Amino acid sequence: MSDSARRAVVVTSPKGIHRFSYKGPLLSGPQGLPYGICTDVMSHILLCDARTKTMQMLSKDGEFLKYLLADQSPEIYYFVPYRLSYDFYTH
Repeated sequence: MSDSARRAVVVTSPKGIHRFSYKGPLLSGPQGLPYGICTDVMSHILLCDARTKTMQMLSKDGEFLKYLLADQSPEIYYFVPYRLSYDFYTH
């Protein structure tokens, strides 16, 4: 789940046991504000950071992999990612 009050992504096991919290490169400090979060078929964690206007991809173990969308893209100048979904059937 994304915890915007703590500026972190909190990951638990299916039984609700804390696995890790992610406060990655842009989520640490006053800059990050995680909102939308989902997973893909490969168990990557996809998250939206509303304050930095980025979408980030993490491994299932919380390792930062890459930015999927960044504020520097001219076509998303006014875009603020708040929500995210993943189409399981067409990927």
